[in-house]
Amino acid sequence: MNDTKEKIKVFISELSEQAEKNNISLYAIKDRFLLSIKENISFVDNKEISEETKKQYYDLVKANIKKPINEVLLSQKSRGSFDKTRSAYKFVVYDQINIMRSKMDDLRKEAKKNPEKKEFYYNQQQKIMDQVFNLCFRYKNEYIDKKTTYKKVRDLNNTIGIEEAKESKKYTMKKAASKNEVLEKMNKNKRLWARHSLRFSIISTFGCRPAELNNIYYYIEGDHIIAEIAGKKVNEVRGQKRRKIGILIDKEDISHQVIINNIKKGNKVLKSTPSDYNSLRKYILKNFENTSLYSYRHIVASKLKNILSDQELARFLGHRSTNSAKSYGNKRTGKNWLKPSEDYTAEASDPVVVKTKSCDHFKKEEVKKDHSMAKNLKNFLNKKP
Repeated sequence: MNDTKEKIKVFISELSEQAEKNNISLYAIKDRFLLSIKENISFVDNKEISEETKKQYYDLVKANIKKPINEVLLSQKSRGSFDKTRSAYKFVVYDQINIMRSKMDDLRKEAKKNPEKKEFYYNQQQKIMDQVFNLCFRYKNEYIDKKTTYKKVRDLNNTIGIEEAKESKKYTMKKAASKNEVLEKMNKNKRLWARHSLRFSIISTFGCRPAELNNIYYYIEGDHIIAEIAGKKVNEVRGQKRRKIGILIDKEDISHQVIINNIKKGNKVLKSTPSDYNSLRKYILKNFENTSLYSYRHIVASKLKNILSDQELARFLGHRSTNSAKSYGNKRTGKNWLKPSEDYTAEASDPVVVKTKSCDHFKKEEVKKDHSMAKNLKNFLNKKP
């Protein structure tokens, strides 16, 4: 950190020379620097990021505030955590610049109302700017550009390297342990089976997000197992608030047997605590190579890509846009997905937006159907499992 402080001092000295040469204030030069940083961050509108995600981003950055940004990135053990950490720094820098400018505007207004305190408000503006300025300087000098891949990451001075990355969940799903394999091993430990067998069976059957495990309502309807799920990663423009999805019962599938046995015992609601989730996550990572809980979401998505239309797939996975599923599973193969399937059912609280060319055949019919479905699901949306 001492080295960084020295670099900041040198940089400010250079800015001071520029300010004197151009006959403008150092304050104005700093402000231009911050705006240039903001303009170079290709980031989505804050409205598309949930409050939960924002908190995770800030917690991550705060926890590593004393460490060089590139070292934090290089310490990540998977491509997923690497990308999330990179996004966290981008968001926090972008958000802090916006907050700073808003606070400084407020201070200017106060200074106009109270001219006698003008000096005080000016000093407050300087303090706010300096805090954000230091973070932006570090971002500019320590951040790893998006063009740099995780496998060959280096800092700006090319002094830090990284070993080849672990593959993402999407590419390791073929190597992941089958759900029957996981359940068979879990069954050897009565305590683990009692705590996690249902939880794992729900994830591996329906491909829900691990974060959605809390308060899932499950039951049998006809010859289908049904799950009603309250969505995560939901805001005004993304994600499904609630969805009702079903899958045809397979008597050979151990996970289906686990769910059905719990229903027969009178259990219909799955509740999970952060401790439950972390315990199951660690068990999977420790006992099965190339496997994580999220691998099963990719496995389910990959299978459904060859069975369901884009909009049906989006509803099943809890997406608001057909684009979202592109990062899940493998690409479509053949034209099997054009054939309607009664093995899977999916209803969702919000209409799905079609953003891919591959579904032109379905666009008019599906969009009309989707809006009608969302309209008829008001009671479903308000229903509490």
